[in-house]
Amino acid sequence: MSMSRNVAVIGLGAMGYGMAKCLVTSGFSVQGCDVRADTLSRFEADGGTPHTSARDAVRDAEIVFLMVVSAEQVETILFSDSDGVACALKDGAGVVATSTVPPQYAKELGPRLAEHGAMMIDAPVSGGMVGADSGNLTVMAAGPDQAFDKAKDALDAVSGTVY
Repeated sequence: MSMSRNVAVIGLGAMGYGMAKCLVTSGFSVQGCDVRADTLSRFEADGGTPHTSARDAVRDAEIVFLMVVSAEQVETILFSDSDGVACALKDGAGVVATSTVPPQYAKELGPRLAEHGAMMIDAPVSGGMVGADSGNLTVMAAGPDQAFDKAKDALDAVSGTVY
C-alpha cells in the first residue's frame, strides 16, 4: 500500500477540481495550481493549498497529477525554460499525466522525467466532471510498477476503476 500523502494537482478545471477535492476528502495534503484566482480561493475554502506557481505546488509532492488538455500544455508545465516543474520535482515523485496525448509523446515522456528522478504514469481518464466530483473516474494507466505502488492510494481516491 502506498504511503504517499502529499499530492499536487496542476490544472483545477472541470475535472481537475473534482479530483483535487476527492483527494482532500480522502486525507491527502493537496497542493493545487491553476491560473484562475477564483478557483484557487474556492480550492482553499475546500481544504486544499492553492498555488499560482506550478513549481511551488510540486516541491514536496510525492504524486503530481497533470490535469491539463494537451501534450503542448504538459510540455510547457514540465519543461518550460522559465517555470517548468521537472527540475523542482521531489526525487522519486510519480507524475500522473492524464491528458490524452499522442502515443509517441507519452512514450518519450517517461525517460525524460526519469532524467529528473521522477516516474511517469500515462493515465488518460474518462468519466467527465460527474466522475471527477464523485471519485469515480475510469483511469486507463500505464507505467512502471514502482510508480503504481507509490500512486495507488491517490489513484484509488479519484477513480472507480484503474485499467
